[in-house]
Amino acid sequence: MTADNPSILLVEDNIAHVDLIRRVLEDNNLSNHLTVCKNLADARQVITARPPGLVITDLNLPDGKGIDLIEFSAGNSAYPVILMTSFGDENIAVQAIKLGALDYLVKSPEAFTSLPQTISRVMREWRHIEAKLNAQAALLQKDQEQEEILNSMLEAVITIDQDGLVLSFNSAAESLFGFTRKEIIGNNLHQLMPQQTATAHNDYIDRYLATGQAEVMGYSREVEAQHKDLSIFPIRLSVAELSPAANGKRRFIGSCQDLTLLKQQQEQLRRIQKMDALGKLTGGIAHDYNNILAIVLGYAEQIEHDKHQPDKVAIYSHHISIAAERGAKLAKKLMVFSRHKKPDISVMDINTLLREQEQMLQQTLTANITLRLELEQNLWPVELDQSDLVDAIINLSINAKFATKPGGSLTIRSKNRTLNNLDILHLDLKPGDYVLLSVTDTGHGMDPATIENIFDPFYSTKGESGTGLGLSQVYGFVERSHGIIRVDSEPGKGSCFALYFPRSLRSIPPPQNPVKTPKKPTQGNETILVVDDEPDMLKLGHKILTAQGYQVFTARDGQQALSILQQEKIDLVISDVIMPSMNGYQLAQQIHKNYPQTKVQMVSGFADAHYVDTIDDSLHQKILQKPFNSNILLTRVRSLLDE
Repeated sequence: MTADNPSILLVEDNIAHVDLIRRVLEDNNLSNHLTVCKNLADARQVITARPPGLVITDLNLPDGKGIDLIEFSAGNSAYPVILMTSFGDENIAVQAIKLGALDYLVKSPEAFTSLPQTISRVMREWRHIEAKLNAQAALLQKDQEQEEILNSMLEAVITIDQDGLVLSFNSAAESLFGFTRKEIIGNNLHQLMPQQTATAHNDYIDRYLATGQAEVMGYSREVEAQHKDLSIFPIRLSVAELSPAANGKRRFIGSCQDLTLLKQQQEQLRRIQKMDALGKLTGGIAHDYNNILAIVLGYAEQIEHDKHQPDKVAIYSHHISIAAERGAKLAKKLMVFSRHKKPDISVMDINTLLREQEQMLQQTLTANITLRLELEQNLWPVELDQSDLVDAIINLSINAKFATKPGGSLTIRSKNRTLNNLDILHLDLKPGDYVLLSVTDTGHGMDPATIENIFDPFYSTKGESGTGLGLSQVYGFVERSHGIIRVDSEPGKGSCFALYFPRSLRSIPPPQNPVKTPKKPTQGNETILVVDDEPDMLKLGHKILTAQGYQVFTARDGQQALSILQQEKIDLVISDVIMPSMNGYQLAQQIHKNYPQTKVQMVSGFADAHYVDTIDDSLHQKILQKPFNSNILLTRVRSLLDE
C-alpha cells in the first residue's frame, strides 16, 4: 500500500453501488486493498482492528449515519473520509466538511467515473494534513519532554519574555518560591523579588536589550529573592537568552539556587575561623599586653618612689595613661575581630587600614619575621567589609608565619591595576579598574597539588595545629566582594596571594572631626548608686563622683543594689552588665518596674547583645564602654540627671 494506492474501506449497503465502485477501482488498479462493509458496526470493527488508508462511506446506512465514522476516527489512527449520498443536501455537506470529511459526493454516473481522480486529490490533501498533524504531535511531545526535564531538575528554572512575564515555572521553582504554576505563569517576575532586586533586574534587561552587551548573560551572581509569604532569602541566579518566541519576543531562562543553607554554613565557618585565628593571635597579643603592663607597673612603682615630687609623678601618670589607652585600643580591636556581625560594606582606602593594622600584624608574625608594606600612593578606593578584610590579612599573615623560617619576611603590597582584554585571559574578571592587594612570603612554598586544595574547607597543611578554615574564609570574603584571589607558589620559593577588588567610583567619606563644645559643669548633689562586682571599680567610681559633690552608694551585685533602693531615694544607678546571679539588664528591669523615676546608665568592658533581655533597647544603645576616663563618665552622669 502506498499513498497513491491506499487501503480503502467502502461502507455501502447498496450492492449495485458496491459493484459499480469496485469496477471503477479495478479499472484504475485501486481495488487490491479494498474492504467492503454493509453497516457501521462492521466498519467500526475493521477500523479498530486495522485503520484503513481511506474511508468511502454512504451517508445513510442500516444502523446509522456514515458521518459518524468521521468522529469515530478521533479515537483511532486518523484517516481521510469521502462521504457519498444519493440525495444532495447542502447542510449535510457543510457539517461533513466541518467534522473533517475531505470530500462530499452525490451519487451519479459522473461521480463514480471520476472517483479515482477524487481519491488521488483527497490523498494529496491528506498528506499535507498528516504532515501538519505529525508536526504538531512532535512539537507537543517536545514540549512535554522539555517540561519533564525541567520538572526533574533540582534547581528552580524559570523562563520569561522580554517584558518580564513568566512563561514556565518548574517544580523546583514551585517548592523554592511557594507559588504554583497557575499562580505565577503569565504574571510578572517581580512577584519573586524584593523591590530593590526587581529594579536592578529591569535595569539589566533594558540595558541588554538596548545594547546587546551580554555582561550578565550566563554569569552567576547572588541576589535576594522573595517567597510567597514575603520572606526574603538569598539565591544564586544564572541568566541566559533563548531563541525568540513565535510572536518575536525575546526570551530568557534563569536558574535559581537557594543559598540559605550555604550562607548559614559559611557564617558558622566564619565564626569558627574567627575563633581559630583569635587563638593563634594569643601569643602576639600576650606579648603586647605584657609590654603595656610592664609600663604601667614600672611607672606605678616610680610614682610610689617619687610620690613627694609632683612634677615626676605627673610625667609618670602621663606615661601610664598612654599605655592604658594602647591597651584599650587593642582590646577594642580584639572585640571587633571576635564579634559576630553582618557584613558592613563601606568605601575605604586599603592603605589606611594596613597602616592602622601594621603593629598588630607585626605582633602576629613575631620579631622573627620582618613585615614590609609597599603601598602605592593615591590608591583607588574599594567597597569592602573592613572587618572581613582585616580577618583575611591576619589569616594570610598567620599562614605565612607557619611557612616562613626565622629571618624571613612578609611583604604586603597595594597597586592600582587597569585590566584590558589581554590581561583577563588568565583572570576570571571583566576588563576595568581594580585594586591589587598582594601578600608575599619567603616561606617553603607549595606544590601544584597543595595549591589545588588550599581553599577547600578543613584542608590544612599544618596538621593538628590548623583547622583548614582560614583560607576558605578568605576565599569566601573575596568572592562576596566581587573580586578574585590567585596564588603563585613553588616549593622553596615562597608564596604570593594576589587579591583583586573592583575599584569603587564613590569617594571615601572625609574623617569626622570631633566638634569642640564648651566644657559643661560636672558637679552635682544628687544621689547615685554604683553597682559592680569589681571592688576596685566601686572604689574608683565612688572617689570620682564624690569629688564632684554627689552622694554615692555602692553595691557589689544586683541583690544588694535592690536592698539599697528600698531604703534610699536614688536618682541614678550606674551598673555593670556582666555580674553574677543578676546581670545589669535584669537589674534595670527591676528598677524600671519598681522605681520608674530612677535613671539607669549601663557600663561594660564587653558589650555583647547576648545579655540584653530588657524591653528598653536604649540602655544597650547608650552603654558606656570600659575603660573610660573620668570626664566622659561625669559628662554622661550630668547629662542624664539634667534630662
